[in-house]
Amino acid sequence: MRQYQADRIKVHDSFWSTLEQVDVSMQQVAEATRLPAAILLNQAPANTGQYFSLWDCLPAISGQDDIGIRFIQAFDVTQLPPSFFAAHIARNYRDALHRLSRFKRISAPESILIDEQAGLCTIDIEWAIGQQFMPDTLVDATFASLFELGRKNSKEPITIKSAQVTRNDSGERYLEHYLGCEVQYNAPTNRLILDSKVLDSRFISYNQELLNIVVPQLENELHSAGNKYLYSDQVKWVISQCLSSGCPKVSLVAEELGVGTRTLQRRITAEGFTFKDLLNEVRLDTAKHYLSDPDMSLFEIAALLGYEDQNSFYRAFKSWEGDSPSHWRNSFKN
Repeated sequence: MRQYQADRIKVHDSFWSTLEQVDVSMQQVAEATRLPAAILLNQAPANTGQYFSLWDCLPAISGQDDIGIRFIQAFDVTQLPPSFFAAHIARNYRDALHRLSRFKRISAPESILIDEQAGLCTIDIEWAIGQQFMPDTLVDATFASLFELGRKNSKEPITIKSAQVTRNDSGERYLEHYLGCEVQYNAPTNRLILDSKVLDSRFISYNQELLNIVVPQLENELHSAGNKYLYSDQVKWVISQCLSSGCPKVSLVAEELGVGTRTLQRRITAEGFTFKDLLNEVRLDTAKHYLSDPDMSLFEIAALLGYEDQNSFYRAFKSWEGDSPSHWRNSFKN
């Protein structure tokens, strides 16, 4: 199992300034997500579920399905954090992608997995927690950030051979039009596929002197972030993968992580949690995601969360939120 960074994502001011350029305000997002003001104002980090909700609400607010792509196209490179900026001043597209893959982990529990074989390069997007719920808008934005990274900085044209997405085919073709390639829907992962030759494209923005300054600082930050890794985040990731098969037992999660039950409990206790705390946190985040889908019944949601019946889910949700699942869903719609 991969080691992921802690479940903390900062929402920088540049996120909001770019949203304003595509006619979306912080107030609109705040009303749609009901996230704490501390997260919206960059005074506290968001977790994966909260961060996903920011992206999930954007199509409805903007009235544009391709808002993720438009967001990236509007983003000012000078506003990028150092972990992203280092990719834009790399030697070539290959170097840029690998730098982004390495340093992206500083800012989010996300992995960009690059593999070159038989003349092809595949780039997979993977989140540590809530992987199966990654909003379509965030997938679009991630694809666009990788594509624009090459297209804006390369001396040669950048082309994508094909793409794969986990979403259903809605009939919209904006992603095919933007990427200029075929898109496979209902795929097992979100993936871009390129010809490896494209990666040799040299960057006009290459700046070795600046890299010599930025990269050592990023390496130190990456090392520091690794030392602050929370074991409980990995436990939550395993729980999220096991939910639909029934209520995950601590022994099952420990087995998945290759440790004994007592070792697992000791480690998460040292971080101030109990196994029940983590299970409830994952269930609540997952429940809110499912409830945002009007086509899913409460019976289905209860089953996917590992509850034996709908009443058990009802009681648990009300204890967490002080509200019934149905009322919460109706409030979310409004």
